[in-house]
Amino acid sequence: MPENLGDIPRAEAFKRLGQRLHPHTFPFAALAFAVARGEVPAASLASRVEAPFAEGNVIGAVSLLGAAPGMLLRQVDRAAFRLAPAAVRQGRACVTQASGRVLLSLREHLAHRIDEPAPYAKRIFTGRGGHAW
Repeated sequence: MPENLGDIPRAEAFKRLGQRLHPHTFPFAALAFAVARGEVPAASLASRVEAPFAEGNVIGAVSLLGAAPGMLLRQVDRAAFRLAPAAVRQGRACVTQASGRVLLSLREHLAHRIDEPAPYAKRIFTGRGGHAW
């Protein structure tokens, strides 16, 4: 549960849930409600990943990203650029768990990272609805 506390601060539903659940009933409820009220800070997954990247610990960042396949694939270029073969291996393992939208944007990113496209080359874009055009 502590690794999920980063999702609580932007969820108003947790505050309403706290009116019906009693913290002594569940071991982590008191901590979750304190985070929801803003009394206890909680780091999001993104901020926990940025810390190892800032320290140059790419392996640590990639291991944290293993819990979020889509986020890992969005960061695989950054990790691979820093010459971390573990990032590529972890990225391969997450490909089957990621959404099609994430895979399409990774494909486009890597295709344009390798070489510049022709002026009118075909590209794939995906909107929030997940439809490619």
